[in-house]
Amino acid sequence: MAEALLRAALPRDSWRVVSAGTHAVGGDPPTRGSRDAVQRLYGLDISHQRSSPLTVDLLRDSDFVFTMSKQQAMEAAALFPDAASNIRLLGAFSPATDAAVGPADPNGRRAESSEISDPMGGDEAEYASCCRRLRQSIDTVAAWLHDGGDPGKAPGSVATWFERS
Repeated sequence: MAEALLRAALPRDSWRVVSAGTHAVGGDPPTRGSRDAVQRLYGLDISHQRSSPLTVDLLRDSDFVFTMSKQQAMEAAALFPDAASNIRLLGAFSPATDAAVGPADPNGRRAESSEISDPMGGDEAEYASCCRRLRQSIDTVAAWLHDGGDPGKAPGSVATWFERS
């Protein structure tokens, strides 16, 4: 959902948008819930998309990496520590003001305001809520990128989490 929404929000010839999962095997189609939510809410067809695993090469070649949860951000930084300054929580660009729906990670931890809960295995309402939350954050990210993507005007990266500890 995030890939399609970000791709739709950015000029086609200015950015390469790629989605990869920290636990993706690769080649899986979108879940019915995600496919239906993004189609129903925003008219985007993601049926052609397939999952792909996050790799060191992808992290090395990326100007920016956006994750939905802190766990995903930490896993990406552990995979390629040099990318830590480019990894940010997507939801931190537009923190939630209401209670997050669903877990933030496979361990069942509840999402914080800067995270976007994972709807995997949830019902239609959870997928729709996630899709709306993604869109809200992506609109803010797209505006930030349009304005030059200045790291000083963005939420802290994973690298800043280490600096504070």
